[in-house]
Amino acid sequence: MTTYRMNSVAVNAEGDFFSYVKSDVALFHSILYLVALNYDLKNGVHDSPICLFHGGEAFRTINERIADPNGVYKDQTIGAVAMLVNKENLNGRYELSQVHMQGLEMMIWMRGGIYSLKGVFRRIVTWCDFCHSTVRDTAPLFPRVPPTSPPTTASILSPLPGLEIQVQNQLSPSSIFGSSSPMIPIITALKSLSSSLDPKNISTLNRLQASTQIHDLEYDILILNSSNLNQEAIPLKVAAQLYLWLVIREVPPSSPILSTLIFRLQGSLLNSLSWWYAEPDLKSERKTWLLWILFVGAVASLGRVERFWFVQELNKLCLELGVSQVEGNGGLRDRLASVVLQELFFGWHLVAVWEDITALLELGMSYEHEEVEGLGGLGIGKRG
Repeated sequence: MTTYRMNSVAVNAEGDFFSYVKSDVALFHSILYLVALNYDLKNGVHDSPICLFHGGEAFRTINERIADPNGVYKDQTIGAVAMLVNKENLNGRYELSQVHMQGLEMMIWMRGGIYSLKGVFRRIVTWCDFCHSTVRDTAPLFPRVPPTSPPTTASILSPLPGLEIQVQNQLSPSSIFGSSSPMIPIITALKSLSSSLDPKNISTLNRLQASTQIHDLEYDILILNSSNLNQEAIPLKVAAQLYLWLVIREVPPSSPILSTLIFRLQGSLLNSLSWWYAEPDLKSERKTWLLWILFVGAVASLGRVERFWFVQELNKLCLELGVSQVEGNGGLRDRLASVVLQELFFGWHLVAVWEDITALLELGMSYEHEEVEGLGGLGIGKRG
């Protein structure tokens, strides 16, 4: 049907998930339910017959097991329910996902908590928990899952050859938020994962170590939902999660759940843009961070009406920073790479976003919401 890559490393670190699928009907139909949704989202289809079929079979099998008074909630059943919750989250049906989530939470506590689940099923549940927390802008429901033995050191992947030199030329959030900012380990982990998951480095990847780091990274992001994070840092937090979902977890760009993060990013920027532009030094580091945040927003909002707002802000910021081209010293690629940039994912987007920026400059237009529908050349109305 389609290539299904979402969360391949993050969830299926040991590579044994499909051995369980072959022997469990509920898991079989639940994963195909997600695969069918992935295909539907990429092709602009709503509730295709094959998606509805596998969903119906998954629900039927799970309900039969739950109705059995002598039944035990096996890892496979809990994993299947978690995938149903995530299907509704990714499809934007949040009320339905909330109902399923309540049942899932009860099943897990009856089993003795999330630590009672095997590795791959524990990760399926935590990904479900992360999506639930993202939609509701809360901290995760379940506690942080400790790394599988043997533990990793500081949960950071070992530097790849040449990576240390590259990092020396990159910016750190400490320059704008201080040395104790919780955003420092988050951005460090994004840089490490982006390099480690690059195709040219994938042959040396420790999948279990990378999976643990992805989990820790997203937990660190989401736990900030219940903290007193200063208002100015919220856009960077949201952009970091968008980057994580698009580049590392490979969530389909057209998934409705991304709209939740896009709206949150735009709203947080509207509340803090004046601070981001109030550059206290001559190196323009704060504006470079803002450039990266806006670029991530523009990439995530391709095919959505919000794309125009992000492109408009990028246009203004590029003029202020003197960014007049994609390549070359001080170009868009150079600026973005000083934060974090995975070439495989962003190579095409660099050109596409720049074309939108220059098109806006040529049009000399200001943002008027009612005019957006006619701006097809700015990525509006297209699906990535």
